[in-house]
Amino acid sequence: MSNTAGGHVVANHVGVLVVIDTWALPSDPLDPSQDPNNPTLLGPDAVFTICDARPANLAPASTAQLVIASRLHDRVSVCGCSAQRNADDAAIVYRVHHGIQNHVLSRPEMKFTHLSHAAMPDPTTHNGLPAITAPVSFSRHDMHVLGAGIEDVEMDLALYRTNENGDAQDLYGYFRVKVTIIVTVIDRALDVH
Repeated sequence: MSNTAGGHVVANHVGVLVVIDTWALPSDPLDPSQDPNNPTLLGPDAVFTICDARPANLAPASTAQLVIASRLHDRVSVCGCSAQRNADDAAIVYRVHHGIQNHVLSRPEMKFTHLSHAAMPDPTTHNGLPAITAPVSFSRHDMHVLGAGIEDVEMDLALYRTNENGDAQDLYGYFRVKVTIIVTVIDRALDVH
């Protein structure tokens, strides 16, 4: 959740969503890696970022470069999905890494959230309501802001594609995307309580 103060967005928690546009992938086979420790590099055309704590004068991010306004020690949580919300192709970010020599972000730590009764649309009704529930797990990668600057972050993801029967998602390959995060540190005196 973020607050606005003095024309800036400040946050205790910065949410970053990395969206993989699988439709932008080349139609030719990419020879995707089947080794999670050696992923295939994807170009920036397939990556979009959405952030809830960017400077107020910037439009929403839609590239692999992201500008965020935060305070020291704020938590930055990165998660990812496909442009189809993982309903057709699916993307799971399994590793986030960067050099900490710039002292901008701390080392990432993977966290999980498990909901035993997550709300889901009911396929037996015309509008999906009332919702039904199902168990669902989510993952994110948490970092903390150490200072202002530029950090090049690499994210490794597993990409799944819907099978020919349309009833399951099979592993297509392991990929790496690069996102540049530019952090502007906001004075705590601007914080809104």
